[in-house]
Amino acid sequence: MWQNNSSPKELFGILSDSRVPLDKLWLEYIYNHNMHDVVVYSRKDCHLCEVVKQTLTNAQSKADFQWSQVDIDSDPELQRKYSDEVPVVFIDGRKAFKYRMNMHDFLRLLTARE
Repeated sequence: MWQNNSSPKELFGILSDSRVPLDKLWLEYIYNHNMHDVVVYSRKDCHLCEVVKQTLTNAQSKADFQWSQVDIDSDPELQRKYSDEVPVVFIDGRKAFKYRMNMHDFLRLLTARE
């Protein structure tokens, strides 16, 4: 069979030698694949925040990740922590970008964390 950290290319490369049906292999890959978790700390009326969120929306067709946003103004602690840094992007719990982020750098960093 295949290992939990196998890539889709590795997975489909074994199909010709496998007696396991394609749908079973695909379901196993999806179930065991670690999807990246991306969080954007932002605030209302922040142009750079909107640019970063649009970049993430566009990148979703190119990589396997889910993203969410947190309004720092809804929490005094977050406001103190990130007030002068928004947008701040975390990938899998680690700070990755602040202020600006382009798709190329985001995808490169996402791939490096696999």
